[in-house]
Amino acid sequence: MKVLGYLYEKEVDSKGGTWFRCYVPQGINHRMLERYKCDDGLWEMDMKIHDPKVISNKQQKLLYALFKDISLHTGYEVKELKELMKIEFMVDKDRDYFSLSNVEMRLQRNS
Repeated sequence: MKVLGYLYEKEVDSKGGTWFRCYVPQGINHRMLERYKCDDGLWEMDMKIHDPKVISNKQQKLLYALFKDISLHTGYEVKELKELMKIEFMVDKDRDYFSLSNVEMRLQRNS
């Protein structure tokens, strides 16, 4: 994913919506951004917010590839193996149940 900008401020308006200000670094084609500019002077574009505290999609894919490789070797189904490994981790580290879709980096680093 290419980073085009960084959010640095947000403000909730009276209607419950949220306004963001962002910084677009030098080196980004600013003329390209002009095509997203609306008549009211604002820009309209898709925005994806990445939480750096949560494991990335790439890391999730790596985990599932490892589960697949281990399942081929052991004969367990991928889902079954994933749950067994999570349970082993939770017991070993005295942790609560967690989902790999939103597990925080801290959970792994402290293990």
